[in-house]
Amino acid sequence: MTLGTEPQLPSADRPVGDVLGTIRCLLELCNVRQYQGWLAEFHRMRAGPTHYAGYRLLFDTLLRMLASEIESDTSLGLSEDDLFARARFRGVSVGKLTNSCEKAIVIKNLLKHADVVRSSDGWDAFSDNARVFSEAVLSPMFRIVDVTHVNRRHAIANREMAIAYAAAFQVYIYLNDTSRGRPHGYLPAMLDDDVSPLEWETRIQSSMERAFPGYTLGVQYLWSRLLPEVFDRTSVRHLHEAGDWFGLDRYFTLIQEEIIKPIEEQTGLKLGFDDALLITDNPKRLLSGLLEEAPPEQDLSPRERLLRVFLWYPVKPIDASDYAFCGVPTLVPMLMGMIQARRRHEKKSKAKVVRLVHGAADDHRRDYSYAVLAEVGGLISDASGWMLFFDCCSDRGATAGLFRVVEETLTRYVRKGFVDITSIRVEKSRLLALMEEAIVRDDWSR
Repeated sequence: MTLGTEPQLPSADRPVGDVLGTIRCLLELCNVRQYQGWLAEFHRMRAGPTHYAGYRLLFDTLLRMLASEIESDTSLGLSEDDLFARARFRGVSVGKLTNSCEKAIVIKNLLKHADVVRSSDGWDAFSDNARVFSEAVLSPMFRIVDVTHVNRRHAIANREMAIAYAAAFQVYIYLNDTSRGRPHGYLPAMLDDDVSPLEWETRIQSSMERAFPGYTLGVQYLWSRLLPEVFDRTSVRHLHEAGDWFGLDRYFTLIQEEIIKPIEEQTGLKLGFDDALLITDNPKRLLSGLLEEAPPEQDLSPRERLLRVFLWYPVKPIDASDYAFCGVPTLVPMLMGMIQARRRHEKKSKAKVVRLVHGAADDHRRDYSYAVLAEVGGLISDASGWMLFFDCCSDRGATAGLFRVVEETLTRYVRKGFVDITSIRVEKSRLLALMEEAIVRDDWSR
């Protein structure tokens, strides 16, 4: 099975500081006994039930950050395909995807191992499960550092310091920014089903107040571990004095002035610390533990499977059963035009076709619908959609000749590598009903 498209990695070294910095933070957080010892020594307190919710929130936030890094990363050599890219753009959870590319497999396996930690009931279970997760997943991933070197453009002593700086920047940007009443890094990722921004905020706000005390102490602990000398002489030593999420956010500017700017001035780092460390070789072999075993694919409903086949794009149906010019005579020229458009595009790609078979394999006669993706994309937008030629021909009877025209055209262009076809069998009477939420209707009332 071909797992997506291999990324075209540039010949120059690729930045990987954000990935390694986030993993470093997770490794520190998974050492629960070390955190409990720090809490007893620095705050003279015991990690109790009131701190647990916030510590788990901090773990979940960092996990989301790592998953998001993998989603968009180009340095790890992991393949992605159109299904994964579209799901990322649309906000569809990785669990609804097939194992058709390496990014999907890695993120699914990452979440499978992490879910045991996230579902832990209390400190003891969390500590045990986090240790297993750290040894089985995080530590092997952290070995990516073996194929990196410090960016020579920056005055950084060694890889350990580069990782500490990169991790500190992740904490600063994603964990200390709580201006929205939650961690900036706690964003919708491919861990969640598609929800509106309002639904997302409503879902999480109810749990944030209870989590605040333990979360703040956890962030303070990370600062003490990443930059111990800086911790002793800057405002992060007093993070626990913040009374609420907005009080914690007031430290953001202080951290920028006391920690981030001095590091930038000393090292030459700016606009983030991702390029503090550069990859010198393909690190994919170091992720083999998350790649070797493809996780089980989620069993989706017929509606969800159809939406996935159509890549969650809108669908414009054309009734091709009664009007000859609306069927094959329009379908074939449109397909040829899309092929030319994709070949001439700066990033060449194949035209996409969905073949919908209405009838069983052993039926005397089967009806067919075809859909062609009209791709209309920009740098940050995607206005593409499918033209669905509904019920346009049959493989026997009066329209069998039209069927042969379509299939011979598709066969020719598939052989030339110009077209990707997905074929699915679905009852004609159910197709439009199952696709209801994606269907674009005409409005002639204006």
